[in-house]
Amino acid sequence: MNDSINWFKEGCQFLTAASGKKKKFNRSIRYNLLGMAFEKFVMAILIHHGTLPDNHTFSDLLIGLEKVCQVEPDMKKTILRLESAQQICSFTDCFQRELGDEDIDIMKGVMEKVKVIAELNCRVQLGEMIH
Repeated sequence: MNDSINWFKEGCQFLTAASGKKKKFNRSIRYNLLGMAFEKFVMAILIHHGTLPDNHTFSDLLIGLEKVCQVEPDMKKTILRLESAQQICSFTDCFQRELGDEDIDIMKGVMEKVKVIAELNCRVQLGEMIH
């Protein structure tokens, strides 16, 4: 099976886990699940196009994504705003900010859009997976 399909399927699993009707997880866990969905969907697109990001931060994934397709300015702005809630890659300036339910709902909506972008970019490989 093509690697981009595996990345896409994993993105769908993370998105589903974060989107459960019962909201089994707190906001912090849902944020991280949605972040993983974003990484998986973008990686599916980038692998499909034969490229990789420099790193796996939201910023670097966006930079990679913009090299292979258009990203709506509002979506980019929202993703970067959501990324700023958690800076855990720095050894000296590590911090986390609590997100509200509205932020998580916004993030979920953005990840649904990223999923569609992945479907459109990878449709040849995904074939039967696209509904």
